[in-house]
Amino acid sequence: MKKFKLLYFFIKNNDESLLFLIFCCLNQLNFKTSSINALWRKA
Repeated sequence: MKKFKLLYFFIKNNDESLLFLIFCCLNQLNFKTSSINALWRKA
């Protein structure tokens, strides 16, 4: 929950925060897909 409040504060105070947010989302997706790929190789 703290993370969301921090993000909200960041978005409110910084115009570039949207880019940062998108970057974070892409990073998260990339991490998920890479871990899925790793599991897939194990199977």
